[in-house]
Amino acid sequence: MVPRFSFAGLLTLLLGLSPTARAAHYTFTTIDVPGARDTEVVGINNHGQLTGAYFDLAGFSHAFVYSNGVFTTIAPPPGNQFFGARAINDAGEVLGHADVTGNYLFNGVTYTPIPNVPGSSSTLASGINNAGDITGDYVTADGSQVLGFLLKNGVFTTFSAPGGGNWTSGVGINDADQIVGHAYDSPLIASEFHGFLYRQGVFTRIEPPGVFESNATGINNLGQIVGTYHDPLIPTPSHIGSFLYSNGVYTKFDPPGAVSSGASDINDAGQIVGTFVDAAGREHGFIASVVPEPSSLAMAGIAGLVGLGCTWHHRRRRRSGALQ
Repeated sequence: MVPRFSFAGLLTLLLGLSPTARAAHYTFTTIDVPGARDTEVVGINNHGQLTGAYFDLAGFSHAFVYSNGVFTTIAPPPGNQFFGARAINDAGEVLGHADVTGNYLFNGVTYTPIPNVPGSSSTLASGINNAGDITGDYVTADGSQVLGFLLKNGVFTTFSAPGGGNWTSGVGINDADQIVGHAYDSPLIASEFHGFLYRQGVFTRIEPPGVFESNATGINNLGQIVGTYHDPLIPTPSHIGSFLYSNGVYTKFDPPGAVSSGASDINDAGQIVGTFVDAAGREHGFIASVVPEPSSLAMAGIAGLVGLGCTWHHRRRRRSGALQ
């Protein structure tokens, strides 16, 4: 007999992964920095350390690391007003962008500057793997295009999604240098953007069926991808939500109490992090942790979902200058 599933409170995700992953559901934990007005979570590593940003009551942004139940604020590099965390690797190194002097890698003590793409007018580093390879995007010297890049062993390789779009952004990267991100689908400024997987020179669209827009934001070493989607604008209200892509299957989901949400990263244990907005308009970080199901459920091959999310890329970049 197949067990019933409750979608209120404890929501179940259908994962087309290994047999163990198929026999699993997720529990959601809300992440709020004490005393903050809003909290956003953008990255997780394989040790369960999180990074992101919080906004104080005056509206100023501060980067943080959350490890073993402790929040640690990251001060900005000298000469800057803020540092926007973007990603964290297994060494606990936080990749981020400072408002004045650009991109850095912070190891808890020292800031190491990351060079700009040669000839670019600006460069934004967004994802890092355990080998220290970095992806992101840059603005061309004439300001006409945003293109993606991979920085590996000190050498930049740039890339642009096919289709004539003027914007390609690398956002997340795994240890095999598989890159996820988003790209516009035409040269028009107001065109839609769509998630992609980029590997060995080949682009594959990553987007749940029937949606208006998408952004792939994180990929783990198993090839599982998370991101955000935007439902069609008509009928209204249009929905913005999170998704997981695994073994060719898309699963949309939402933390409990969310009006909208955006998944931002996933580690090799399948833990997903991101940010959601509640009915009062406040932002909260979340972590979705896998919990094994009974073996009978594994044999049934059943799983379900939690559904909803939010595409954060453009709003966060306007708001903090460095967040997805």
